[in-house]
Amino acid sequence: MTLLRAEDELQLYKNAFQQDWTGKAIVDLNGRWLMVNHSFAALIGCNLNDLHQSDFFAVFPVRFHHLLRPGRANNQWIEHKDLYTSPSGFVKQLSIRVRRSLGGSGSPYSLVQLIEHNMLPPVSREQQIIAMQSHIMSAVREGVYAYHQEEDLMVWNEAAELLTGYPAETVRSIGFHSCIHAEGPNSPPVPEEACSVCQAMKQGMNSGKMEGHFRRADGTTFPVEYMAVPFNGDGRTGSILTFSDITEQNRSKDLIMLSEKLSIAGQLAAGIAHEIRNPLTSLKGFLSLLQSGASSPTKRDTYITIMNDELSRIEHISNELLMLAKPRSVQFIRSRISILIDQVISLLQPQAVLKNVEIFIMPGHGPYFVYCDDSQIKQVMINLMKNAMESMPGGGTIRVTLEADECCVYIRIADEGTGIPADKLDKLGQPFYSTKEKGTGLGLMVSYNIIENHNGSIEVTSELGHGTVFTVVLPRADRITAC
Repeated sequence: MTLLRAEDELQLYKNAFQQDWTGKAIVDLNGRWLMVNHSFAALIGCNLNDLHQSDFFAVFPVRFHHLLRPGRANNQWIEHKDLYTSPSGFVKQLSIRVRRSLGGSGSPYSLVQLIEHNMLPPVSREQQIIAMQSHIMSAVREGVYAYHQEEDLMVWNEAAELLTGYPAETVRSIGFHSCIHAEGPNSPPVPEEACSVCQAMKQGMNSGKMEGHFRRADGTTFPVEYMAVPFNGDGRTGSILTFSDITEQNRSKDLIMLSEKLSIAGQLAAGIAHEIRNPLTSLKGFLSLLQSGASSPTKRDTYITIMNDELSRIEHISNELLMLAKPRSVQFIRSRISILIDQVISLLQPQAVLKNVEIFIMPGHGPYFVYCDDSQIKQVMINLMKNAMESMPGGGTIRVTLEADECCVYIRIADEGTGIPADKLDKLGQPFYSTKEKGTGLGLMVSYNIIENHNGSIEVTSELGHGTVFTVVLPRADRITAC
């Protein structure tokens, strides 16, 4: 018997590989095609050129991906039988067998065998619709979870698995709530009976758009916007949940809020510089008197007291400006709202003087407390009072009223400006909509978002030629009755 040379044996193997009626392919650990025969390409409905520009994970749906996941033993076959939809819309029943091996150089690779059991051409419109729906579910970027009482898990699309890291089998076995829903960033799941998502789905309610946090398989959490809606089809009832990762949206909101804060700080700079210049002038005068040595000990003590007061005034103004512009994490604490208003008016007073505007705090009752982020509430008050000043170019009066009932605190800011037309009131708070000639609308948009995140609201009434009243409504921290 004559032995074949190594190169002849290799060529013979390549020919047998290419001519095999079963689909065969060799891929590396990243799913890249190393060798593919014609039968394989024909079975999945692709030509060889297109195939080599993609990889295993791009060609096959997520439910096949576990065949190439790390941790599989070498030289053992793993098989998965499932429906496969070709790019042309044909639905096939395929068996995929994968065996991991080591090459001559020690590099790992996987041998993939493909066998077709039958072919189901989409001759009926119903089959075409099913194939189209499958493509749509694979293409959408939102996670989709469909639930009904009989089967517990009906749909868990590819985007849901990519967003959370949970395969459909895990969600089916231990339940959606146990896998996903968290109370806040990096927190454990809320009890199922207190979970708004689960309750909406079980009761067949339309939740509307809501925001929360979902957990990933690695234990981390991510912010989501989600909506649960009921469905009723094929005699079965249940709910569909769609959700999307809003991490980037939240970052954009934070950047807009920081930009607006810095913009406010810059606009206040002229008035603050004027306010600081006055005590600096006094300090220079008193230092000159002290240096002359002509003052009596009693007068020197008086001068030093006045100088300390002026320095404290400068320090107070500087601290308020730094607190406004400094980026920091949101911190909700129990705060007395009248103190926050006093601090804002103190910061705005120099600009008010320059614009010939008087700010009056109307007498009221109190004290009233709210749970809030002090810096954010101050930002809202500054935005509203600045807008009030700008609505009165010739000067005027701003009246700030603080009231409360059993549930809420009401902060009213009334100006004597030109007023806002009724047809424009509903558009306030929309990005890039402003009643000012050079306004961007971002200040009011940020203010509306801040108050909404505090479970409050902003109400506006206006009369042309007489002025506008903005009312900020916040829940009381010391509620007298349940509201």
